[in-house]
Amino acid sequence: MPHRHKLNKLDYHYVPEGQPLPDPESFRIQASGISDFIYRTNAWYREKILGEKGFEGSTSSVSGTAVHWAAQCYIMEGTISPENKQEMYDYMDEQQAKFPDQVDAQECRNRITPMWQALREYINQNPGGLCEPMVEMEVLPGITVGGSIDRIKPIGDTKVYTDIEQLRGKTVEIDDWKTTSKKYASEKTITQSDMSTGYEWQLLVYAYVLKKKYDITVLNMRDVFITREHPPGKTKSYPATVVPIHKPVTQESLDFIESIIELVAYSVREFVINPSYRYLLAQDMRLKDNNTILPFTKIYGKEEEI
Repeated sequence: MPHRHKLNKLDYHYVPEGQPLPDPESFRIQASGISDFIYRTNAWYREKILGEKGFEGSTSSVSGTAVHWAAQCYIMEGTISPENKQEMYDYMDEQQAKFPDQVDAQECRNRITPMWQALREYINQNPGGLCEPMVEMEVLPGITVGGSIDRIKPIGDTKVYTDIEQLRGKTVEIDDWKTTSKKYASEKTITQSDMSTGYEWQLLVYAYVLKKKYDITVLNMRDVFITREHPPGKTKSYPATVVPIHKPVTQESLDFIESIIELVAYSVREFVINPSYRYLLAQDMRLKDNNTILPFTKIYGKEEEI
């Protein structure tokens, strides 16, 4: 099936079609996990740099990936073709075969229809933009930062774009689709404080890279929560719904996220080139004598004074 690799966003090396493969000699700071560097430091180093197994997938994450795929197809093509729908179902089956204890493909199918119907209505009211561009920039030699943005939407523009270069010099807002089982999104007034730190930092990373590398100004960032339906007969029942949480992007917030990105980059460089620091950086005495040579050769080759 075409575009199959677009679906598997759970893969660390997820790359949209037509974009270059990740450089195995460099290290990418992923926008989606940058808050883990602060709040789950040990796990972050073990999973992201040492390559230890972390989260692999679940029924909820697979359903969420399918919703992302549906949104991308619908925004870019105006429809979800039978081929795209079959690819979605194939993906669910593949994930269940890969993780039989974590993923229930039939439950994924049951969940996605009402969630997608709710998101489709939201998209119809807010059409256009560019979906799933991978944005990335170098922070230090051999260390980059970036990720895939669910949607970039120029302010007051409903046109569909196909390439990030088409947006140079424009003022935009960015969307991140977030599937959830929580009812809170449909039962109380949403405020900016409802955007979690991890989600906020993820979007700020995108805004920072867009400005620094592509001269694209992000005025507003938005988590679009798609609440999973709880049908009648359950302990609690409520329909699928969509609730966006907005937050403005300010120069102060961009300066802040730049400081976090630089902290991560310098820390990664020291972890790679100075094994004696590893246990301190990762807050883990088990790494005190870890001298494993890591594969990020472009970092090793560019040792500079901090």
